[in-house]
Amino acid sequence: MSEGAMGRTSIMEKKEAALKELEPLLESVSKLLKSGRFTDAHERHGLAFLEMELGAIVAYLRMPMSPSIGDHDDGAHYDLMTWMSVLIGVRNTVTAIVKFLSNQPCVPLRKATRRFRRRRSFGYDIPRKVYPLYLVFNGLRSELMPSPPQAAQVEACTVHDHLVAIDGTANELLGWLMAADESLRVMAIAGPAGIGKTTLAMELHRRLRCQTHFQCHIVANFSRRPHGSKLVPQTILKQIIEQLEAPSSPNSSEITMLGDDLELLARNISERLKDKRYFALIDNIFNESDLELIKGAFPNNNCGSRILFTAGDERIAGWCLSNYNGIVHKMKPLSHSDSEKLLHIKAFGSMDDCPPENLKLLCDEILMKCRGIPSFITGMADWLKQHQQQHGSSAIPRVEEVRLLLKQFEHWLSFDYSDELRQSLLYLSMLPQGYVFEKDRLVMKWLDEGLLSELHFSEMVDRNIITPAARNCGHNLDEDDLCLWQVNPFILRFLAYRAAEKGYVITSATLNSAPRGGGKNTRIARRLALHHPDPQLPEMLQEMDLSHTRSLLISGAVNRTTVPLDKFGYLVSLDLQGWENLKDEDLLQICKMLVLSYLSVSNTKVSKLPPQIKELRTLNALDISHTHISEIPSEVCEPGSLRMLDLRGTQIKHMPEQIVRLKMLKHFLIDLSEFSERSVKYLGDLHDLKILAITWAFHQCNDKAYQQALLSSLGKWRQLKSLTIHCGLGCSMEFLRSLSDPPKFLDEFKVTAGKFANVPQWIEGLEHLTFLQITVCKQVAGDVKILAGLVKLQRLILGLEFIPEEAIVIESKGFKELEKFSLDCPVPRLTFEEEAMPKLTYLRLNLHTSPMSEMSVPSGIGNLKMLSEVALCYNVRYMNSPNIKRKVEAVSKEVAKHRNPIDLFIRGMQIEVNQAGEEEAEGATRFNQVNSPEDVVQAADEAAPRRETEFQSEIEDEGETECHA
Repeated sequence: MSEGAMGRTSIMEKKEAALKELEPLLESVSKLLKSGRFTDAHERHGLAFLEMELGAIVAYLRMPMSPSIGDHDDGAHYDLMTWMSVLIGVRNTVTAIVKFLSNQPCVPLRKATRRFRRRRSFGYDIPRKVYPLYLVFNGLRSELMPSPPQAAQVEACTVHDHLVAIDGTANELLGWLMAADESLRVMAIAGPAGIGKTTLAMELHRRLRCQTHFQCHIVANFSRRPHGSKLVPQTILKQIIEQLEAPSSPNSSEITMLGDDLELLARNISERLKDKRYFALIDNIFNESDLELIKGAFPNNNCGSRILFTAGDERIAGWCLSNYNGIVHKMKPLSHSDSEKLLHIKAFGSMDDCPPENLKLLCDEILMKCRGIPSFITGMADWLKQHQQQHGSSAIPRVEEVRLLLKQFEHWLSFDYSDELRQSLLYLSMLPQGYVFEKDRLVMKWLDEGLLSELHFSEMVDRNIITPAARNCGHNLDEDDLCLWQVNPFILRFLAYRAAEKGYVITSATLNSAPRGGGKNTRIARRLALHHPDPQLPEMLQEMDLSHTRSLLISGAVNRTTVPLDKFGYLVSLDLQGWENLKDEDLLQICKMLVLSYLSVSNTKVSKLPPQIKELRTLNALDISHTHISEIPSEVCEPGSLRMLDLRGTQIKHMPEQIVRLKMLKHFLIDLSEFSERSVKYLGDLHDLKILAITWAFHQCNDKAYQQALLSSLGKWRQLKSLTIHCGLGCSMEFLRSLSDPPKFLDEFKVTAGKFANVPQWIEGLEHLTFLQITVCKQVAGDVKILAGLVKLQRLILGLEFIPEEAIVIESKGFKELEKFSLDCPVPRLTFEEEAMPKLTYLRLNLHTSPMSEMSVPSGIGNLKMLSEVALCYNVRYMNSPNIKRKVEAVSKEVAKHRNPIDLFIRGMQIEVNQAGEEEAEGATRFNQVNSPEDVVQAADEAAPRRETEFQSEIEDEGETECHA
């Protein structure tokens, strides 16, 4: 029996075993519901929710398996096996629920016993206990989608199992991999995003699997996570070791015991491979350090083993030449004829079919603009096909549309992501065009769906999928709450159709494509997003079984009479942000959604929360920001389940005393500027807060009662990891200097607009601090030493509201982990010594109009050996200032002299910099000779700007140093 057949057999056996246990459980739950023994609303609601989620899982297990699983799709095989393991754990919970309920007394007896004891309904717990089952089914949905490397990318360039323009190259590289050489050989495939690296690598893997040349095949995928460098190698090594060891093996427990120890993981893998001729494919290497950390896993055992990896950077790919007997294959764009074939296949269904006469000129324009990049061609082909379906074959898109869409699409690869990230990506399709959101809101929704979050957000910013919502929105070092975001418009449209194809999300535009299921062949949408008013909406919703909808988003001008909120009885997530027609009375109906976990009415006209909100006993997140609500009813605190509460932009001036019942509250956003000092002091009783963002008014900074109230609360927040204080402009925060016992686990500390005389002494004791934003008003010896001694500091935004009397010297001793540094100073008299800030990759300077001198720009920029990006920002009013121009030119010359290729951004616009010499450096600063915004854009076009990097979207604008994109 082949390896693929054995894999399929193993999965089928597990599915059959799960069905034998889950089908009787489902039958028991259904009997309990029909028995009439349970009349409590929460109990019946929880049981019905359990029945539906369990029924959905059973229905999936009865479905025939996809032919690819267990065949060549190792990733899907592994993921499905993992999902089955998780299901076993949840099965035990369901079994316990059924057993408990089956032993409950009948209704009359239960009523009689209430006279003698205070009864706490089991309904208090059942929705929470069923919640993991909901998450399990959400995890299942990704298994219904193809895995990106094996399916999406390969399929994008495949015609009847033959790849466009890749066959000859694959044969050539295959010969090198299978050469009669017993030493370990390493091949790297390098090229820019979208060029087809993974497609070629997976084709080589597929062909090698069809032969018996290698005894062992391993496939692992890096995910680009800039702030999780240690997690990535650990994840890769675990992927590898779990492929080498069957889950049912007696040694499988050993994998868990290895934990996250990189050395032990690598040694374990090496031991298993030492006598094998193995082939390892590692996709999407991000940096050399990742390779260094995992290379110990692959022994040079003289068995003829091979390693193949892909990388976007040729410098990283060149690593294999210096460490192994290896070669680098550089990917090239498709030829015109191959590009034409690919476009015809994807847009019109056949390689031989010519486009309609009215589209020939447009297709030529698409081919010219796509420059032979396969992902660009397939993306535009999908868009062209969609346009024809929507507007008819006679409709011709404008050439200008093609150019605009390609500019947006150029920075994005369709579905070149991990499976978890792909789910988070598809979830974005719920958002309407132009929908503006904060990072925290999106992360909270992802968490509610059981999706990974923080790292995904950074990756999507990097890929230009998520972009700043306004052109004048400052790019931030932290991507946090001051910046508003939106999804790239073209990508959002594309995602909506992809999500609908897979049944993942149904939107206003794709309602007719909702899959059918359930009784009477009704349509089902597990996630539904209504963006626009539509007279046919009532009719379309009537065809759907809305009791199976778990996530609902309504926005814009959707008519409230067309949306039957009473039919959405089993929602887990409800996002009504920006719904113009939401009324206070609608909240009464929402309070009957007894398994609701996430609720947002942000930016609506609601003015009152009803006391019935206490019925939402499973509510984890409540967002009422920017509404007309002026009072928080004490009933909000009764369930005690809230983990996130956002009260910003409301008219609330005090909190109920019952707030102390919110023992699980972790994430709190609130404007305290109108609160009494007594209310501020009450907040200290929320002992388990981890993330806190407050707005602090100017008068509070100067009032001792308020100062003491905040200091008192800060002393009680022992678990706090992130503290952000938004102050009135010019607020003195000196009173915080007397904080004697700060939260020792602080990871982020940010004070915006407010300032200190100098760096508070207690900051040097924050051993876990990775992000610091602070402004100081005078130069004090020892401040730099305090900051340099923060051993985990990675991001620093430093404001200096003074002209340094002497140079501020950055020595080699500190700032060992600092990666990003923003400096705002009238005269940045800063000197970087050799080996200073050894990991710094990003430097931002906020320029002022002070007279130009040798102190006007930092010296020693060339000593920042890892520097890869420099951003210069200043107020648009100073564009024509001679001092600003001279400073820009001086920094540009320093950048041009750097030994690294540096991306230079001036007011958010990338400018070409030539490292060849002084003359070219002066030419690289053509920007300085322009006098208007239009000229700036023209200069940028002439400079052929490359894509904006991840760090361009990571700096924050304030006051006079606005940085316009």
